[in-house]
Amino acid sequence: MLPFLSLFILGSLLTQNAQGNSQPLAIARLSPELLQHYTLRVISRQMDPRALKDRLQSLPLEETVKEGLRQGNGGGLLTGLPLVGGLVNNVLGNILKIKINKITLLDLQIKLHKHETKIIVTIPADIELEVRCPLSLLGSILRLKLYLDIQVGVRVVKDPLTGHIKLTIENCHNNPGHLRITLLNDYKKNPLVHFLNRTLRLVTDVLEKTVPNLLQKQLCPLLNGLVQNVLDLLQGSLSSQVHGEMFQLAPESFRLHDGSLNLVYEGQIQMPGGQIVTLPPDSVPISAKPLEGSPMNMILSGKYVALALRALLPPRVFNLGRQNEVAAFRSQIAAVIPKASNIRVLQIASGLPSLSLAVGKVEVWQPVEIRAFAEHPTEADRPLLTIRVTLALLAHPSIADGKMMFTLHRPRIASLVPVSSSIGNFDGQLLTGVMTRLLSASLLPHQNKILAEGIPIPLVQQLGLNSLRVSAGKDGLLVFVPPNGVPVSA
Repeated sequence: MLPFLSLFILGSLLTQNAQGNSQPLAIARLSPELLQHYTLRVISRQMDPRALKDRLQSLPLEETVKEGLRQGNGGGLLTGLPLVGGLVNNVLGNILKIKINKITLLDLQIKLHKHETKIIVTIPADIELEVRCPLSLLGSILRLKLYLDIQVGVRVVKDPLTGHIKLTIENCHNNPGHLRITLLNDYKKNPLVHFLNRTLRLVTDVLEKTVPNLLQKQLCPLLNGLVQNVLDLLQGSLSSQVHGEMFQLAPESFRLHDGSLNLVYEGQIQMPGGQIVTLPPDSVPISAKPLEGSPMNMILSGKYVALALRALLPPRVFNLGRQNEVAAFRSQIAAVIPKASNIRVLQIASGLPSLSLAVGKVEVWQPVEIRAFAEHPTEADRPLLTIRVTLALLAHPSIADGKMMFTLHRPRIASLVPVSSSIGNFDGQLLTGVMTRLLSASLLPHQNKILAEGIPIPLVQQLGLNSLRVSAGKDGLLVFVPPNGVPVSA
C-alpha cells in the first residue's frame, strides 16, 4: 500500500486535471534530474572518447596560437624586460607543438530557464593540452588543463505545420565566464619566474581567445546531435510491438512548468472489429505540481485505460465440454436444480468490460452469460438454462518492460438474473457461489493471460525507467518513480 500522502496528492492531481469535458490521454512530468541522468547516459553510450580525441587533434591549434602570439607581442606585453628580447623572439619564432592529450566530458547539467522559456543543457569539458617549447627556461613541455562549458539551448516552439508544441535546439556555444586554464607544471622555483609568468600570461591569453572557439566548432555539432537524439525520443510516437498497431501514442505538446518538463499525449486505439478510436488531448491546464521528490510521474486517463481493457478483452464465447471441466459444476448446479444432472456442456459468453476507479482501488466490471446444454451445442440449439451475471473483479496494476499489466482477482457476482430455463424454476441467488467458482476457474485465467501482455505507456521503456509504482485515483492512474528511488536502469 502507498502512504496516505501519496494517495492524497494523487487525488489532488487527478481532480485538477479532470476539469472540462474530457482528459488528455496522458500527462507526463519529467524532472531536470531525470533528463540529466538520461542525457548523460545517451552521451556516454554514443560518444567514443578516442574518436573524439582524434577528431580534435585535427584542429589547426598550432597555427592559430602562433598567429595569436605574434599579434599579442605587437601589443607590447613583453616589452621593458631586460635581456630577454632574443628569448622572446625565440619563443615566437620557434614555438610550438600543441597536442591534445586527453578530453573528458564531465557530468552535464540541465536546468530550466528562469522564465520557463527553454531548457539549458550545460556540458563541461576538461581538456589537457601539451605545449612543446624549445625554450629551455620554460622547460621542454608545458602541460595545461583547459576547462570550458558548452551550452546547448532547447526551446519550446509551435510547429507551424501541425500546430503541435515541440522541442527544438536553439543554439550551442561555450560559456566564456566559466573558462579556466590551469598550468600543470611546477616552475615556481625557476629564477626567471617573473619572465615566465609574463610569457605564460601571453600564451594563456591567446589560448583563451582562440582555442574555445575552435573546440566549439567541433563539439557543438556533435553535442547537438546527441541532444537531438534525446529530443527525438521524447517527441517520438509509440506503437505497441506486443499488439501490432492496436495502441499508438504520441506527444502533442510540451510545457516547462514548476521546474519540470510536462508532456501531453494524444493517441488512438484499434478496437475489436477494426474501429479506430482517437483520443485527442484536451486543453486542460497542467497546473498540478509533480509528486514531491519523484523524478517522473505520469497520469493515465481513466478513459484511455478503460478503452485499452476493452480492446484487449473483446466479447468471446467458449465452451467447457470435457468431463473433468463440467462434472464438479454439474453436481453443484443439480443440488439447486435437480433436472440439471444431464448438463454436458457449459458455455460462457463474456461481454465488454468497464472500468471503475476510486482512490486506491481499481475494479473491472463485466457482463457474462452462462448457458448449459445437454449436448455439444450448434447454432440452433436452445440451452437448458441461461443465467446472466455482472462480474466485479479487483484489478491490481503493475509496470514492467514499458507496459502496464493488470491482474484480476477476488471475483464477486454483483448481480445474477435467470434468463431462461427448460428444466424447471429455480432461485438464481442459490447459484451465486457455484457461478463465482465457475468463472474463477475458466474466465479469469484466460483474461489474466491476455492482460499480462500489457498496455503500452509512453517513455517508460525508452527512458529505461524502473522501480515504477501505480496508484489509482477517481479519474485515472498515477504512474511514478518513488521519491529517492533509482530512476533509470544502468
